[in-house]
Amino acid sequence: MINFYLYSVTSISLLLFYTATLTFTKGAFYVVLGADDGNDGLQAIASGLGYAAVAFPLWWLHWSWLRKQFDAAKGDQNLWHQFYLFSVVCLNILVMLFAGGVGVASMLEYLLGAGDLAPRAVARTGVLVATLLLSFTLWRHHWQQFTQRFGQGLPFITPSPEIREESSA
Repeated sequence: MINFYLYSVTSISLLLFYTATLTFTKGAFYVVLGADDGNDGLQAIASGLGYAAVAFPLWWLHWSWLRKQFDAAKGDQNLWHQFYLFSVVCLNILVMLFAGGVGVASMLEYLLGAGDLAPRAVARTGVLVATLLLSFTLWRHHWQQFTQRFGQGLPFITPSPEIREESSA
């Protein structure tokens, strides 16, 4: 039962931190680029910082506790951990594909002269690129944990033992 609690709180607090970071980023882009109508951007900055200040320590505390649980676990008890890590990795890959694709397409439109350079459009592109970078950071962290704990990796990221032996010979 404790594992269900830990994985639930870890997942929810990570999602809240992710959302809060993007809310802050959106507010910051809108305020800095002058695309803010009224106080919406400032409210987004305040909300994002407030939620992140609560969610990140909560995630870190439960993530640390989960890692200790994993280190003490045996066999089938690791399935929850593997499922959690793999789920976070897959979700971040999907977000990187969509946000990154739209963000890069918008930047290419600007470079080719076909994009709208209004502050709101530039701010939206900035938020998409920030989403890509945040998702990449979370993907990288969780993928490293996954490969360290389960010894599996993608062939183009983590070479198989046979390839490592051949390259060192």
